[in-house]
Amino acid sequence: MIGTYIMTTFLLMYGNFTQHMFVNPDKPDCNYNLTVNCIGKGSNNDIVFNDGYHIIHHEQSKLPWTSLADEFGNNWEEHMEKGAIVFRGIDFMGIGFMCFTGRMEQLVKDHYVGYDDNIIETLKKR
Repeated sequence: MIGTYIMTTFLLMYGNFTQHMFVNPDKPDCNYNLTVNCIGKGSNNDIVFNDGYHIIHHEQSKLPWTSLADEFGNNWEEHMEKGAIVFRGIDFMGIGFMCFTGRMEQLVKDHYVGYDDNIIETLKKR
């Protein structure tokens, strides 16, 4: 029983930390710079109630989870314009694992979607 409690507590904290590990210190109040989006196959959105669309969750908290993917699809350009970070084919747990094991370059190479030519520096700054 105590082991389950400890494991669950750790996983919930780790999950929330990885959702918000790239907060922009220059814009900490901007929802587009407070978290990242995880999209596509491998994001596990189909089993985590579209939690990978985490920017939209913060921007429009009353939007039903079933509408998050469509909202992102309709407004992805706004995300890019506002400096949002988007990863494809990975979930938050995987992002955290890759960063904590020193594989940030591999994370960017395999999963980053966007236009920031200096994304490694951007991620390290955040």
